[in-house]
Amino acid sequence: MPSAAAAPAFTYLPTGFDALNGALGGGLVVGRIIEVFGHRHTWKTGLALHAACAVARRRSVAVMNVDDMVDEQGRRPGERLAGAMLDAGVDQRRVHLDSASNAYETVFANIEATVRARRTSLVVVDSVNGLAPLFGDPLPGWFARQAELQRVEAAMLAALRKICGAAHSTGTTVLFCRTTGIEGYMGAVTREALGPLGNALKVYASVRMEVRRVRRGVAKVRVVKNQCGPRFSEAEVFVAGVEPEPADELD
Repeated sequence: MPSAAAAPAFTYLPTGFDALNGALGGGLVVGRIIEVFGHRHTWKTGLALHAACAVARRRSVAVMNVDDMVDEQGRRPGERLAGAMLDAGVDQRRVHLDSASNAYETVFANIEATVRARRTSLVVVDSVNGLAPLFGDPLPGWFARQAELQRVEAAMLAALRKICGAAHSTGTTVLFCRTTGIEGYMGAVTREALGPLGNALKVYASVRMEVRRVRRGVAKVRVVKNQCGPRFSEAEVFVAGVEPEPADELD
């Protein structure tokens, strides 16, 4: 009788949390696109920077700051990563920081070039909400707006298809952070404008993790999609120290 086909073996990068590594089946899959999404102040950036610090202990990582959001001290995600690396004793020469443009064509081209260079094992893009198309001048009608959104979605799908192939061939993991439910807080960016980017990531992301805030410093991570391991698993992680504590707000 023919032997059963062996399950494909995957290589993983550490996330910095043992519980999350177990929930993912080993960690961040090498050569795949990974998405971390959730509402504001749920420590998505802190989770990504923890993973970057863990990988940077032995390999090189790249952090692309697309979002213009800063913390209370006026620091961007890359600057917070530099401070966290000093506290963790990580060699800063292993980390490459880049403040990218908010034009999605330029950012996706930079990501593809970084992946094909084979110099880094992990590329963190924070946050892809800065790539949403901004409609400064009102388009002449609803149909023109929908046509523009469809054009943007097609361009993002094509760009992610190239990044997905490059990541698989070079063994580079690309981690995207995305904030959900933020219409009205970024000016011209609305849920409608963020739709094409979210749809494109749903297609090409091999692993998708939803992050929710449990209490101060603690976040719950739920694996909603995993093509390389167990799905619908959960893990609670303590991420305080890298990302600042948000102020508690009452609705």
